[in-house]
Order: sequence, then C-alpha cells, then structure tokens
Amino acid sequence: MKRLTGFLTGVLLLTACVATDYSTGNRSIANNKYDNAEIGIALQFPASWELKLDQIYGSDTVDLVALAPPVEDFSAYTLVQIEANRGTTDLAAILDTVGLELAARIPDLGQYQSGLKDLNGKQYGEISYTTTSRGNLLKYKQDFFINRGKDIWITYVDFASRFDQNTDFVSIGNSMTIE
Repeated sequence: MKRLTGFLTGVLLLTACVATDYSTGNRSIANNKYDNAEIGIALQFPASWELKLDQIYGSDTVDLVALAPPVEDFSAYTLVQIEANRGTTDLAAILDTVGLELAARIPDLGQYQSGLKDLNGKQYGEISYTTTSRGNLLKYKQDFFINRGKDIWITYVDFASRFDQNTDFVSIGNSMTIE
C-alpha cells in the first residue's frame, strides 16, 4: 500500500466520478499499452510500469491505474477516469469550474495553471497544481477531454520536486492518441 501513497488523495481531488457507465470489454493493457477503443484513447507506458484496470476506491471507479517503480517509497502514477459527459462541451468553462472547485476544497492549492491544448485536431484541457499529502508536496497534471460522449481525465502525479524531470510522463503524454 505504500506504493499508493497519495493515490486516494489524487482520486479525491479529481471531479466526482461515478460507477462505470460504459462497457469495459473493448480495452486492453497488452504490452503496457492502455488501449480503450470505446472512448478512443491509447497510452503507451514504460515496460517497468504496472498497469491495473478497474480499480475501485470507495464509490470511485478508476478505469486505469499505472504505477511507476517506487522511488523514496513513492510510486509516480497515472490514472484514467471516465464518466458520462455532464452536458457541457465547453472545455474552457469546465476548466474554470474545476479551478474554482479545487480552490474551494484544497487549502494549500499551489501553482495552479490551466489551459487548452490541441492533439491532432482534438482539443483538450490541461490543469496542473501542487498540494501536500502526508507531508509531501505533490504535483498533479490532469488532461481532460470529451470524446464519444464521455468525460475523460488522465492524471499524472509525482513529488513536486521531480515531476518536471519525470521523463516517463513526457513519454506517456507523447504517446497519447485520441481517435
């Protein structure tokens, strides 16, 4: 469980996620590639990472948890969460709302940034921020997009002091495809 230090915090910091409301049969993690054809996303993870599907914590369902090998008793990780679209498709408005929600719920929210990006003609939002969990300053980066009627959050978490040098995150992000 030490490898998941901060995991629950990360899940709680995300927008509320409900029980899975999509088919879970059209996806795989073969060869450390998360490929979910139903939502049209693929991510390639380093061979040393451990990938797990359908992780449930309380009432939160996480489609994918990917854990890096531990360093200093902490594993950097990436999560994929999926839920039915809440109705709006205005990513800028969603990012503004999430920023306000995070500021209201996280007393030590720091270095908050958000913006819109483009990947092969598909627009997505990116949020990054820091907060403390169990005495450790963590950095979160969340990519958010709407595809095939689903809200999809990809969250990257590591110690703030090493997050920006985490080449695995760069590699994973560069591998992302949205169909």
